[in-house]
Amino acid sequence: MTNSSQKNLARKFVKKRFANVSKLDWKNKNDLLSLQLIQFLGRKEGFLKSSLDCPNDNLRVGAYAPMSTEANWYSEGLNQLEIKWAFPRFTAQGEMDFFFSGIKELIPSNCFGPEILVPPRDAKIASKEELSCLLIPGIAFDTQGDRLGKGGGYYDRYLKMFTGFKIGICLEEQILEKVPSCNHDMAMDYVVTDKQVYDFRT
Repeated sequence: MTNSSQKNLARKFVKKRFANVSKLDWKNKNDLLSLQLIQFLGRKEGFLKSSLDCPNDNLRVGAYAPMSTEANWYSEGLNQLEIKWAFPRFTAQGEMDFFFSGIKELIPSNCFGPEILVPPRDAKIASKEELSCLLIPGIAFDTQGDRLGKGGGYYDRYLKMFTGFKIGICLEEQILEKVPSCNHDMAMDYVVTDKQVYDFRT
């Protein structure tokens, strides 16, 4: 079986896991995920402050605007951390760049299929060097930090020259023992779920 076929099977497996999850359970899981993320990004002894030696209000974090099928990490509680957020904008050439924007400033776009929220046109680009870390969505992650995406390769290409922390975001049901991966697939430093934080740096 080819690697591509294995990835497609893994995507179908995760989809089946959520087939019987009610809207209320989905909301509750995402609320717990957001609480985990607030604690993770905000704790005084946390990696962002101790490793980068900068206060919370200097943190610049690349994130994603969750689609209906993606883990929703955002809640109003994150505003207390005073993080400067950046969100991606995609090109027809298969590239992705991040632009500084609050999540409430994002605008709808359906240039490449399903409607997504993207930064406004006048948003300032965020260089890779300016971003402390990225919150990265995935269909699944495994216990070694490998990620299974949708297959577009946007994040793998962007992460090649990214030196900040790579933080996978998902629900616990999306953690598998092993996901199919290729040499170009980029592993995570951490994965935050609604249940716990996985640390793959050691």
